[in-house]
Amino acid sequence: FPLVAPMVRVTLVTAGTLLDSFKKELGDYVSTAFRRRAIDVRANTTVRAVRDASTLELSDGGVLRFGLCVWSTGVGPTAFSDALPFDKRGWRVRVDEQLRVPAAPDVYVVGDLAHVG
Repeated sequence: FPLVAPMVRVTLVTAGTLLDSFKKELGDYVSTAFRRRAIDVRANTTVRAVRDASTLELSDGGVLRFGLCVWSTGVGPTAFSDALPFDKRGWRVRVDEQLRVPAAPDVYVVGDLAHVG
């Protein structure tokens, strides 16, 4: 997508280091590949809060503005997912068949956090 690439910025926020459950060499390789592609990696950083529909507050004191936020986390609830202001079933967020949050159709929830129905 060479025409779109100049308009897109990718930032990866990770609580540890890249691929820290694998050999260090693999994480180093991916880090170098991401750097070459101008992907900003915020290692040893977590999301402290979602301020509004386009702003994340980070644990290092930084603020990250976004147009599209893709959240991926481990299995089970987190303080972040618990704090989401959406209708839930247990700890999962209720979504429609397209994985949209009914109260916020520009917000998608995927993976273990999504409950379709």
